Amino acid sequence: MNEVNTVKSFEPIIRKYVNTYFEILTPAEREDLVRRYMAMIYHESRGNNAAKGDNGRSFGLGQIYLPTFTEVNGKYFNGRYKHSDILGKTPAAEDLNIHFGILVLKEKFKAYAYGLKDWTSKLNMITKRYNGAGQKAEDYLKTVQAIEKKYFAPGAGGIPIMAGNSAIMIFLLSGIALSFFFRR
Repeated sequence: MNEVNTVKSFEPIIRKYVNTYFEILTPAEREDLVRRYMAMIYHESRGNNAAKGDNGRSFGLGQIYLPTFTEVNGKYFNGRYKHSDILGKTPAAEDLNIHFGILVLKEKFKAYAYGLKDWTSKLNMITKRYNGAGQKAEDYLKTVQAIEKKYFAPGAGGIPIMAGNSAIMIFLLSGIALSFFFRR
């Protein structure tokens, strides 16, 4: 399986945690966040949960930085996980790494994006802040946006334009439109 398909295989897990922690977003905004986080994972690790970066201080799919891991682990899990729990090629470690990554996005949303006016600004802000601040964060955003557009945008390699109930609604509306057309 190539790297893009590897990342796409994590989409149900990403969606689960986005839906859990970002219930205030619209369904379309949550879909945007799912696609954006897939692009971030692709950029960070190419879908390799054994990846290490930042001189051994960032780990796994989302390259969870050790101090950030410690902060999120304490806040949401009472410190019950070891950093090694989010690293490795087991389904449990991959799920946990994604779980931590989405919680990092939640924290960035609350700290930096909540008060912004429009969704695009919010999404871009949490993307930048996931990787820090300043020019490095601006460059990170541009790279992630390009990856998202190439591999994870609606229609790019099988990502649905709308998921869940929205797709069912489009199917039903299509049927209604067709039945109207054929009645003539």
